[in-house]
Amino acid sequence: MARKKKQKLVIEIIPGAVWTSADKTLFRKTDLWINFRNKIIKERKKCELCGYTKRMTTHHIYMNDSAESYSDLRDERFKCLCQGCHKTIHRIFKSYTKKKDPIVPDPRFEIILNEFIKL
Repeated sequence: MARKKKQKLVIEIIPGAVWTSADKTLFRKTDLWINFRNKIIKERKKCELCGYTKRMTTHHIYMNDSAESYSDLRDERFKCLCQGCHKTIHRIFKSYTKKKDPIVPDPRFEIILNEFIKL
């Protein structure tokens, strides 16, 4: 039985475009993103927040919906996080942006958060 050849996914980055969640998901399926993510994880080896070394992912520091910002793959724009810390960072970010009963972190933790979330 012959295997179906995987079609390469290419996404056009339109200056000034705003990406939806679906657009971001599509981008994360491209070879460009997958190779970049794997490189970051291989280089940094552990979660930059807690030090865990399993279930690693990459986190966009600049959390906005601009296509140009989201697809800007410079190393300094990303942190290597375990899935647990990544979820926590996004929950806190959503709390701040919803402004309804926001999470107020301890001031010491807020300093750390400022390294992981930029608007």
